[in-house]
This record gives sequence, structure tokens and C-alpha cells, in this order.
Amino acid sequence: MASSREYPERPMVGVGGVIIDQGRALLIRRGSEPLLGEWSIPGGMLELGETLEEAWRESCEKKQVSPCGSLS
Repeated sequence: MASSREYPERPMVGVGGVIIDQGRALLIRRGSEPLLGEWSIPGGMLELGETLEEAWRESCEKKQVSPCGSLS
């Protein structure tokens, strides 16, 4: 059986976070592929030289999620 999965030229690391406030979890509706229009936790891609904390904060800013707490 042939696979239709595509693989990137270099590894890609994703970062996501669960934000819980007053017993409720924040979800976002995906605005791009893959899974366009589906519900997900906020997240994004880790860029070369970036820490997980930096990637998480950048993702929050792009999605206008504020405030994003510390990863610790």
C-alpha cells in the first residue's frame, strides 16, 4: 500500500499550550492547513535558535491570546 504522506526536508518542531482559566480550556479554530477550520490548542512552529518559551509567546501574540503565562 503506497503512502501519500509528505515529509519535510528538515525536521519541524511544533509547540502548543493548554490555557485553562476558571476551569475552562481555550481552543482556537485553525485558520490554515492542515485541518483548516478545526478546533485546536494554540500553538505554532519552533524556529531555529528559538526557545520553547519564545515560540510559545510568539504564537500567543500571533493569535492575539493574552496573557500567556510561563511554561513552568
